[in-house]
Amino acid sequence: LYGNLLAEAAYQRGDKTGARRQLLQLLRTNVGTGESNSQVGLTYKLLGDVERDRGDGIRALAYYQQSIRALSNQFDDSDIT
Repeated sequence: LYGNLLAEAAYQRGDKTGARRQLLQLLRTNVGTGESNSQVGLTYKLLGDVERDRGDGIRALAYYQQSIRALSNQFDDSDIT
């Protein structure tokens, strides 16, 4: 939870590189360790926002899709096109 808040604060300050680094670290430490799906989903959503702002729309879409998958047991589509 705190990691997402710290990353979001960095993002809001305009530190996209720092936010991205924090979010990727969160994924390395939280995915598959019992962290709630809502927190993992938020991490992916924030990564999508960062990538969108960095101009990488395809990567942003992939992260947004992973966010939906983490938040919904019923969403299983892996095609972003």
